[in-house]
Amino acid sequence: MNKQDLLIEYCITELVEIIAEKQNIEYDKAMNLLYNSEFFSKLCDKETQLYRESSAYLYEIFQAA
Repeated sequence: MNKQDLLIEYCITELVEIIAEKQNIEYDKAMNLLYNSEFFSKLCDKETQLYRESSAYLYEIFQAA
């Protein structure tokens, strides 16, 4: 796993935790929301470089999508 992959995994973990907390839902449900969103594919696309942004900013984008 390279540095980009690690950063993406970190972002995913952080986002799931934020989603669960902000929306007051269980971790599994938050994970499902993120993984099944259009935003998730953009986050995993290394060309977008979204993994370089802060978790708070990524959550705002996720909410807007």
